[in-house]
Amino acid sequence: MTDLAILEARGLHDTGIIPPSSGPAAVMCSERVHFMKHYIQTLQDAIIRESSVEDDSSLPLAGLRIVLNAGNGSGSFFNNLLQKLGADVSSSFNLNPDGTFPDGVPNPENNKMIEKTLRACEECKADIGIMFDTDADRCGFVVPRTVTPTSSSDYEALNKNRLIALLSVIFSNTSPGSTIVTDSTTSE
Repeated sequence: MTDLAILEARGLHDTGIIPPSSGPAAVMCSERVHFMKHYIQTLQDAIIRESSVEDDSSLPLAGLRIVLNAGNGSGSFFNNLLQKLGADVSSSFNLNPDGTFPDGVPNPENNKMIEKTLRACEECKADIGIMFDTDADRCGFVVPRTVTPTSSSDYEALNKNRLIALLSVIFSNTSPGSTIVTDSTTSE
């Protein structure tokens, strides 16, 4: 397997897809690049583009109360972006990155994280709650119930299979005939 990977890498290098890292034609980084600045700008542009706010497109989240539970992980930057786009994020929590995860390892499918986010949403009557895992590559939501509550809360989690189902409906409407691929970890 290693030999095949080396052969593939050489082929990509020889065709010019991967530039050389040494010799006279080497491509070297001469300065450090702060990618978060670009990533945040890309997210901001996408939110503005995809929200259909006609009066003030620079504040597409104005009037929304959003609770972010970043779980003391790397997703805390998102709170500032939500605020910059007009959202009230005053009830957000666990925003200070801390690798000891004082509230437990953040997992948007963990009942403890869901429950704390749900309670914070109830307290401030949030429009939505957002939960991130440690590196913010997975999320879950807490949303107001749209049907008669079957529990003591007017909020419920939207994660796992339900989130995949919602995204599937959205994509099937915007891209008819598209295929949805997911992994088995979304199965309960």
